[in-house]
Amino acid sequence: MKNKDSILYYSDLLCKKIDMHVDAFMERVEAIRAKQPTQAEFIEEMTMKPLGMQISYLTNKLLNILREGK
Repeated sequence: MKNKDSILYYSDLLCKKIDMHVDAFMERVEAIRAKQPTQAEFIEEMTMKPLGMQISYLTNKLLNILREGK
């Protein structure tokens, strides 16, 4: 993959993961409002934390690609 293609590919993935994280956050807020702490914790542990790790990975990947291009 060329640098430009890689940047576009990983940027697109990063945006999708951020959108998914926001959606999960809103689901968690709704669970808290509905007084469902078990559901809120489940959403955080099973969705938000893994997405956070994926976002971190993709961010680092993009930073490495950008550093290589200098």
